[in-house]
Amino acid sequence: MELSMISRTLFFLVAVLFSSISWPLDNTIRVLGVSTSAVDANADYKANAESALQYLVQGWNGSNMPGKAGVSITIVNGGVPVPLGSTITGSTLLQRMDAAEAIIKAQGVRYDHQADIVLIIDAFTGTTKCGHAQAPDGWVSTGETEFIPDANGLDTRGKNTSYFAIIDIRCSRWQYLAGHEFGHLLGGAHPVGFDAGPDFHPGLYDDSHAWVEYISLMGATREIFTLIATNRSCLDGPSLCVPNHRYSDNIVGWGNNSSENVRALVKTAKSVANYDNYIAPLKKPKNVSGFFTYCSDSVNTVAHHALSWKEGGSGVDIDEFEIWTEQPIGTGYNYDWSVDGSETDSSVYVYGAPARLKVRACVDGTCTGLSDSFYQAELYYCNQPGW
Repeated sequence: MELSMISRTLFFLVAVLFSSISWPLDNTIRVLGVSTSAVDANADYKANAESALQYLVQGWNGSNMPGKAGVSITIVNGGVPVPLGSTITGSTLLQRMDAAEAIIKAQGVRYDHQADIVLIIDAFTGTTKCGHAQAPDGWVSTGETEFIPDANGLDTRGKNTSYFAIIDIRCSRWQYLAGHEFGHLLGGAHPVGFDAGPDFHPGLYDDSHAWVEYISLMGATREIFTLIATNRSCLDGPSLCVPNHRYSDNIVGWGNNSSENVRALVKTAKSVANYDNYIAPLKKPKNVSGFFTYCSDSVNTVAHHALSWKEGGSGVDIDEFEIWTEQPIGTGYNYDWSVDGSETDSSVYVYGAPARLKVRACVDGTCTGLSDSFYQAELYYCNQPGW
């Protein structure tokens, strides 16, 4: 990279042990919808994106999950997806999810809305896959359970790795996709015998499966399916499908002893509702500034600068500050290097073209958005050999 710091030694502090800190436990899962530019460019897609988020709430409430788990769902930002604001690329939906996640992390969108879960809503013509969820590793097991509670009885290991999913709003059953992928994030699985290959979602428990029932009606075989069975099962099964907008539960008749994903969701819901409580109350660094110091190298083409900033008043110890650079100016910011959280300055050198620098603060893998202020590092006369 053309912009760097003199020493790239990376310092690390011991991570803040959030499990030892006591909060009032949250009973609401805050869901943030994020729409890609492909959705925002189409009025119908935008309207369907909002509706899909509301269908998620309806499916949760219709399954009486607030009563069973003691946890409700709210769609933040007034129920309206936040525009991603950047174009994403990728030949598969998974690649596009990874690209969107990187932008969301850089912008600090999840932190700004204190969201437990982020649902990326895309409109992508290059795939037949309708969604993907990054389910927590600890909740995806063929064993009985991988739920490991902390001192508060919560398992929040997925708070920084398994909080996001993507859906394709162009799919024919788009209404059910948000509820489908959301269910995976909480440890729910596809129907028994359906999972195979790279899409395998065994679920938290052996019975954490969606329910599917085949009935004969008016001379035709119909498939009744619950929320986490709404993706491809109908494509591989009978021609007529009837959605049951609920999660499988054998207690009330839309499930059986091997298909009860409600049990998993009841177990994990409060943990997910407290993902945001385990995010430090970070504030963006402020007062980013700097000054030119000298030219160097054999022909004086490298401009050295001193960069500084102030911690934003988060009230917690910062693990590290990340410095992001934009060079050439106007091309977008990219991560460049980090310094220890006790430092509020760094040496910088720049050559080839002027650059802008912003800073963000990170604790326990969670980071703020980039600072509102920036420092512009000029070349001055350092690009003139012999100066």
